[in-house]
Amino acid sequence: MIDQVIALLTSGSPMVAFAIYLIWSNSRSEKRLDDVNNKFMERVDKMVSENKTEIEALRDRYEGREDEQRSRWQAVVSQVQQDRDAMERDLLRSTQQTRETVDKLATAIEQFGQTVTTINQSLALLTERISTTDNKIDRLIDRG
Repeated sequence: MIDQVIALLTSGSPMVAFAIYLIWSNSRSEKRLDDVNNKFMERVDKMVSENKTEIEALRDRYEGREDEQRSRWQAVVSQVQQDRDAMERDLLRSTQQTRETVDKLATAIEQFGQTVTTINQSLALLTERISTTDNKIDRLIDRG
């Protein structure tokens, strides 16, 4: 092929030489353009790789913060549940103590009622005896 190119250059017109120059220049430009394109694509690939690394680092950082916040909120929720459970226990204990106090009070009131009834019965009996004694005294005074 080189022999044919040389033959064309020596025997052909200046237009042939110009055409061969244009072909050679175009192929060289294409090669340079391919090299530039390859370098550009290598840079793009490198940037994509770096970005992937940065994105993964940011994602890990975000997930770390998210886990930290989640654990903090879980601790808060756990504390609130513990406080609520303690308050429920205290309320149940207070309610039980109140019931016991009310039961004791009801028993005391019942005993007091029985005592009042006994006193009333005793007073009625005493009143009756006094009345009987008054009647006897009145009779004795009238006889006497």
